[in-house]
Amino acid sequence: MNAYDNIVRVAAKAFDAHVMKDAPAQSWFLGKPGTSAYAFSVTWSPGILCVSGDVGRGIFEHWRALATLAGAVDLVWDADFDYLCEKSGFAKEFDRDATAEHLIESAYQNWRYGSRPLFFDQVCDTYGGDVDAPRDRKEAVRAFRRDCDLTAERVYHLTGDCEDPLYRYPAAARWAFEAVKLWAAKMRAAAPATGEAA
Repeated sequence: MNAYDNIVRVAAKAFDAHVMKDAPAQSWFLGKPGTSAYAFSVTWSPGILCVSGDVGRGIFEHWRALATLAGAVDLVWDADFDYLCEKSGFAKEFDRDATAEHLIESAYQNWRYGSRPLFFDQVCDTYGGDVDAPRDRKEAVRAFRRDCDLTAERVYHLTGDCEDPLYRYPAAARWAFEAVKLWAAKMRAAAPATGEAA
């Protein structure tokens, strides 16, 4: 039996006694009047906070902290970018530009302190040039920096260090984070004097 057939069998049994009822949910639209540029909606239901619109989309899940609307506002208000992204479907991706800049900067810094970083030998071997000729070395570094096909695997093969490739959340994660942060700020500003989320 393949996995899909197994899911069909298990789901039929697991869902057998399910009933459907209304669940609490609320949705808000945030945008500049007269334009849809950077406009978005935020929708809360117990355990889930969704953002979608011109800024992209993101889903944040935390079944305990997002169980109530007030809890959702508090979580988003207090959370930093990395923490909230851990509660989302966003995954870190290889950041080619940041990796290249970090490796180059570290190598030049070590060079200034009197050591000869192996990185320059590796770059010259890969991109051509004599590591002892400043012009060749700089051209090889420029070629490394401009290499649009640079991947985490290629960085690892070049340097031999699995910690050299840098990973970051995608820009879509930052847009979703900034959107829900704005939502939380507006919710707090609209909250009644009792301190409860509006």
